[in-house]
Amino acid sequence: MPIDTVVRVEWIHTVPLNEAVKERGFFGNQNTVAQPTTSKWEHTVQRLKKRFDLAGKLGSGSGK
Repeated sequence: MPIDTVVRVEWIHTVPLNEAVKERGFFGNQNTVAQPTTSKWEHTVQRLKKRFDLAGKLGSGSGK
């Protein structure tokens, strides 16, 4: 039986929908919260940090 869990999210950066980023190769999951282990996750985090000029403002995104 699945267990539902509530997770608090602190959005540190938001953009209007017309500035949303969608690129081939990004990590995607239909669940609201995921603990990714694929290389696509690190690619997605690094690309978005660069795209939104967040380098150095966040951790690696890998949870390590």
